[in-house]
Amino acid sequence: MLRGSAQTVPTKAQEHTTSPIFISEEDAPDHGLTMVPKVKARLTAGTGSLETSGEVEGYYAFRTKFLKRKGRPGKMVLMDVVGDSMEPVVEDGDTVLIDESQREIIAGGMFAVGIEQEVFLKYLLRVPGKLVLQSRNERYAPIEVDMNGDLVGTVRIIGRVVWSCREYVR
Repeated sequence: MLRGSAQTVPTKAQEHTTSPIFISEEDAPDHGLTMVPKVKARLTAGTGSLETSGEVEGYYAFRTKFLKRKGRPGKMVLMDVVGDSMEPVVEDGDTVLIDESQREIIAGGMFAVGIEQEVFLKYLLRVPGKLVLQSRNERYAPIEVDMNGDLVGTVRIIGRVVWSCREYVR
């Protein structure tokens, strides 16, 4: 991934160097890249996170063709994950790419979901009258939201997870 700030794109002779390439957000489209914001909010793979700031902490470059295969590049955001309820698929410390334009519930799809002030990373299932937030880790019980009850107005589907990444050395 490439980070924003300005420098030049490498010449053919420089293409195979291991130095990072810095491209400004304005120049990214000319090079087939889309800069995706990473926000400070953290999704919990557990019992709920109150870290919901939409403040951008940086931008990461992705190939625009790749993002278009996943959804709508202009509606994507990166968020870090905390907790172990989605292990082994998504682990504590992973980063997920969320397409905020994909809010329609697809049974078994992984979504970022807000309930009241908390945000979660869960598989979503819809059963008559209920929305079920399911963890991958069997140690966590499903969270059932009565869609006719008091919480219905506080549930918001933030978007579908379309990609994730993991660092092995921190």
